[in-house]
Amino acid sequence: MQSFVIVYNTSSVVQRLAVERVIKSFSVYAHILGEYWFVKGNITANQIYNKINPLVGPNGRVIVVAVTRNAAWNNITNSNYLY
Repeated sequence: MQSFVIVYNTSSVVQRLAVERVIKSFSVYAHILGEYWFVKGNITANQIYNKINPLVGPNGRVIVVAVTRNAAWNNITNSNYLY
């Protein structure tokens, strides 16, 4: 499984909730802070971007970064917030 950090920005609550539904569909996810999330799955960064980008709207932004080194939060279970 690949690990990624997703950072996004939307202009409405409806768009934010739609993005969060997609993020929570991954096998492992954690809410880091605000619009920062950690996910793990059998998917590429481009595939994640292509799922989320249409949901953020024309004024929204999405960044998907692969986590390639060990991190303190790399082995986590599903959680609404990362502690």
